[in-house]
Amino acid sequence: DFNMNAHSEWFYKEVKKSALHKHRKITHIPGNIDTSIWKPQNIKFAREIFNLDENKKILLFGSSTATDHRKGFDFLLKLFKQKKFKNYQLIIFGEQPEDINQLDIEYNYVGKINDTRTLSLLYSSADILLMPSKIEVFGQISLEASACGTPSVIFENTGPEDWIKHKKNGYVAKYLDIEDYANGINWILEDQERYQNISNYGLEIVKNNFNDTLIGEKFIQEYKSLINIK
Repeated sequence: DFNMNAHSEWFYKEVKKSALHKHRKITHIPGNIDTSIWKPQNIKFAREIFNLDENKKILLFGSSTATDHRKGFDFLLKLFKQKKFKNYQLIIFGEQPEDINQLDIEYNYVGKINDTRTLSLLYSSADILLMPSKIEVFGQISLEASACGTPSVIFENTGPEDWIKHKKNGYVAKYLDIEDYANGINWILEDQERYQNISNYGLEIVKNNFNDTLIGEKFIQEYKSLINIK
């Protein structure tokens, strides 16, 4: 006899459809983030740390399970084979994806990063985080990137839609649509003033909806309701 919590609206809906769990009490309390740690860093300094060309557009991809097909690295292989991005570089962190040498774009694999300060610098060094996950329950790295001022391109009907609002603080591409995903990258970067507005709105969403204090209070209230404390 137990209750369940779903980290994202997408996952909440999926659990509600489950024959095994649909009759349980299911809450939707998202993951949290410490915005005193995850915050924008100086871009010039961040790029110097990772030896990145300040004149290039930096795309970022990362996952602790990049070899899992659900994370969508195979989609990126198709994307960069069909769509050419001039003066761009792809930075990859976390687990090294299989077939990384088949990428048809300049890339650099920086390995696994275990400390938040360095990862915050990496997010800040990038122009866009690419999250082509085919299935994503929550997508913590996209939330971290947003907190560092870096917008994401994601797919519709995945967990990160909880905070990535289409053409407001990122781009929500049609599912597995190469053309639309490429359009999303170009749309975010084609106007510098719009890019800054997108970045600022992303920061606002994270601070107002996913900070530690707010999410912690929601869990406290949920625990109290379970043990009948008012």
